[in-house]
Amino acid sequence: MNPSPGTMVGSAVEPFVHIKGICGIRMYGTRKCRHKLRVRGVMNRFVPDSAVVPAGIETEDFRVRMLTVSDVVKDYDAVMSSIDHIRSVMGPNTSWPSVDLTLEQNLIDLGWHQKEFQIRSSFAYTVMSLDEKRCLGCVYVDPATKEGYDAEVTLWARQSELKNNLDEKLFVAVRKWLADEWWFTRVAFPGRELSLREWEALPNKRPA
Repeated sequence: MNPSPGTMVGSAVEPFVHIKGICGIRMYGTRKCRHKLRVRGVMNRFVPDSAVVPAGIETEDFRVRMLTVSDVVKDYDAVMSSIDHIRSVMGPNTSWPSVDLTLEQNLIDLGWHQKEFQIRSSFAYTVMSLDEKRCLGCVYVDPATKEGYDAEVTLWARQSELKNNLDEKLFVAVRKWLADEWWFTRVAFPGRELSLREWEALPNKRPA
């Protein structure tokens, strides 16, 4: 059965949700190793009540839209064919994606990302070819974990498309999209505008 958008794929998601929901835990081996600030004051600042979350963007090369469980097969193919590149983007503290990542584990990951999007705690987007036949990457928009920033954004492009300069095209398009359509005043791109080492050295954001 192909799960429809908005479905949490049954009870298989529940153990992952319970673990991921613990405040201040880095989930190594999952899609994104990130320190989530789950304090009400911080989350309210991240997404104002009146904010309309952008649906995505489209260029002549790709479409960026919400990542859902329905994308699991195409997403899995992109992830598993891009392991080395993705891990270089995510940094030395991640073990995701591992070579033994399964389709089922990836489905659980996507289910949680979809739920996060629905509750407006963070936003994961897939990057698709215009004909929707191939996943070309992902974009993650998360609450900033460092002082002086509203959001931190991580993105990766399919490894086979690096030779076509997709990574740079995606970065430029996403940076402009965030400036034009989102409510943030200062967005960080760890590993791009700041090195990962410089980013980790910044003071952590204090809960309100």
